[in-house]
Amino acid sequence: MDDLFDKNRFKVIFFMKIMISSVLTPAAYQNSPSFSWANGPGRTPLNTKNVKPLLFTERCGCAPPKASLKLGKMMKDAKEIYLSKIFMRLPLQLEHSCQPTTTILYSWKFSKIDQETGLFGPLRPFGRKKTVILPLRMFGIGYAYVQCEVQLSGDAGSTTLANGYMRIVRDPLVAIITDITETRSKIMLSAEKSFDAGFGTRGLQFTWFCRLAGESFLDVTERYAVDESFGRVKTNTGCFGYGPGRLNSTDEVLVLNMVEMVKSKKYIFKLVVYKDDRNASAVYELVVKPLASIFVR
Repeated sequence: MDDLFDKNRFKVIFFMKIMISSVLTPAAYQNSPSFSWANGPGRTPLNTKNVKPLLFTERCGCAPPKASLKLGKMMKDAKEIYLSKIFMRLPLQLEHSCQPTTTILYSWKFSKIDQETGLFGPLRPFGRKKTVILPLRMFGIGYAYVQCEVQLSGDAGSTTLANGYMRIVRDPLVAIITDITETRSKIMLSAEKSFDAGFGTRGLQFTWFCRLAGESFLDVTERYAVDESFGRVKTNTGCFGYGPGRLNSTDEVLVLNMVEMVKSKKYIFKLVVYKDDRNASAVYELVVKPLASIFVR
């Protein structure tokens, strides 16, 4: 009788150990290739469908943590970040109900992604704090993958992973036209306030266009600038009688003789700024006013 009681007691204790072991096993590790079961390799894993980890976590007061980053979850949704920021502060959003004495460990890693092939580079460690500051020039232009592994120590210790994608891009160019006309005989339009963030006007190329109100640049096929004749016959179209289109000047400041412009007509000037594969444009409208006449009696 005593032998039978001892055998049954042994079975109960063994069963309780198995139940507790199954509850303590984090789901993230159960699905990991490096995970090995307590009942030995090569054996069938325990069926834990009916086990309720919530009962254990309620008793310990420490539910599995949740972590996230404000980045795109997929490469096609990568968060765009302008290179001019130089540094990017990347905080981790972490939710957990563990005791204040629980130790939390952070491990950040990143990988550069080849823009043409989409292949990932090696995961490189970077920082062990909850919030990291990423030097964007270290990544360069293109896509990057960032992840943070969070480990909570203690009896109910567990691990979670937050990750995401970002895309570092050059800032868009900004085109601005400023009227700096000083005399009534000439018009002077300046592009000096146009800029590439962090570089000012350095490396910018300027192209000026002109048309009359009601005309369009869409049908412009003329290869020559429209502020000189180049042997053409004048018409009633464009700012100077040669149709709408590109002007000769590629300077930062456009200077035009107003004597050749028709009074009381509205002129539309367009500035296009170029650099590498980027461009930006701005429009300025001008109505030429008649010169005041002076009568002497």
